[in-house]
Amino acid sequence: MIGLYVQQDTIRGIDIVKKRRGYAVKAIAEETVHLPMPEYLRTLDNNDEYDYFISNFSSSLVKLLSAPGFISNEIAVAVDIRNVFIHTVPFDGDFTPDKLAQLIEWELTHYFPIIPSDAFLFDTYNPGFNPAKDISPKFIYTAVLRSYIHLIQRGIKEAGKKLVSINVDQFTLENLLKLSVKDKKRERSTAVCFRHDGMLFCSLLWNNRLVRYREYTIDENNPPEKRIGMFLNSLGGPQGKVEHRIYYYPYDETIIESTEKNTGWIFERLQVFGGVKLTRKARKSLPESLHVQEGYAPAISVALQST
Repeated sequence: MIGLYVQQDTIRGIDIVKKRRGYAVKAIAEETVHLPMPEYLRTLDNNDEYDYFISNFSSSLVKLLSAPGFISNEIAVAVDIRNVFIHTVPFDGDFTPDKLAQLIEWELTHYFPIIPSDAFLFDTYNPGFNPAKDISPKFIYTAVLRSYIHLIQRGIKEAGKKLVSINVDQFTLENLLKLSVKDKKRERSTAVCFRHDGMLFCSLLWNNRLVRYREYTIDENNPPEKRIGMFLNSLGGPQGKVEHRIYYYPYDETIIESTEKNTGWIFERLQVFGGVKLTRKARKSLPESLHVQEGYAPAISVALQST
């Protein structure tokens, strides 16, 4: 299975297979790409410029897949969270497809009044048990413009590969985090925080299941460590006998001490390739920089989900 992480300027890919004792990465590569940001994508509709982005994506993907070790035919994609609208809403327990569709379409019409609701594709996450013990149950939904998904679908098809799944980069990390669990019987609460320029995207996993999501702006008065503290402290503080970890991307040593002191949670770096074996070809392509390696986390995670 090929795991592909798609961003506006870069695509990163790995080829992974399931072995008798775990997983083996056969190939690692990245390529530059030119894709539109969501605000610009909304103005495109099957015209020459739209075709240009498809062609550019397909060409970059072909170059990436020409790297040594890529032999799989199927691709699982992780998309940049900045291309996704995410919202948490209360629900009455009626999880029928029609009821969910009606509610989400109404929500999208409210937040994007000039865009038809059918211009989006959406998915849902039912938090279930929430350690914050919210009074009213909630669910999380993600919505992506159809034009963006179709762009990826057509680009992969033109590259001669088969698309099997698409997920949000940050929400895929549960698959990678499972590999690092040592005591599988111990309950775990894990915060995953992605920073992109002036935004911080925070999600909470309870035993590797998504239960909460928040977005925050970052500025001089609200640095990342303060926003992380707000997110975690809203949960009521660490629960006893529960393992609490924070994964932050890109890793930032300057905020570790203050964050751990203010929240009681432990900062930990993603061990992107620590839970898998690397073939000789893959090892030769492995970036030396841990920071660059972290950029492959969504690619590995989304591939693990589909392997």
